[in-house]
Amino acid sequence: MAIHLHAGRSQLDPIAGALAERLCAWGVEAHVHRALEVRHIRTKSVQTASARGRRERVTGHIRCRNGVRLPAGMPVIVIDDIVTSGATMRECIDVLRAQGNPVLAALALAHTPPRAPEQS
Repeated sequence: MAIHLHAGRSQLDPIAGALAERLCAWGVEAHVHRALEVRHIRTKSVQTASARGRRERVTGHIRCRNGVRLPAGMPVIVIDDIVTSGATMRECIDVLRAQGNPVLAALALAHTPPRAPEQS
């Protein structure tokens, strides 16, 4: 089993390592991989106002890292730090599934739903 961390999120390293360690203690072979990367995105998700805009921002920009290819069929757990609209998490899952890796679970440290538009 692979545990994928969202690219550039080093704060997740201890959590992913502890999860892999616990799975191994339960007899499940588990390793931490940074299998995917985000490319050619110049804006931050917090700068994107809508869920649709966040989805459009990441679609097609998450792909397998050069040199990192998980074996087809290897189950994966995806971990990200913050989920707002879920667009990045969904895109990571879609890319992993497209390369033949079933995603067993997706975990996030925090969920921060977008704020409702202010009413005047």
